[in-house]
Amino acid sequence: MTLQIELTDDTEKLLKREAERQGIGPEELAKSLIEKSFVVGPPDTATLELLAKWDERDATDDPAEIERRNRDFEEFKNAINETRRAAGARIIYP
Repeated sequence: MTLQIELTDDTEKLLKREAERQGIGPEELAKSLIEKSFVVGPPDTATLELLAKWDERDATDDPAEIERRNRDFEEFKNAINETRRAAGARIIYP
């Protein structure tokens, strides 16, 4: 299959630079990146089951607990953003 994709100038430069760094052509790099983005094979059921158990174990409808968890999450987001801001990195949680 032949596919034509319009890239911005910046994306084209990045693609060419990375392809050159890897010693391959930009078309080969683009093809490789696309192929790697697809999930191949069956889902990891053990991991999915573990995550489901954690969700079940941590489930609550207690308003006080929900509020505490929300506060903890806000504190976490603020701390991550502050660390990234101090490092001059992109803010993850706007």
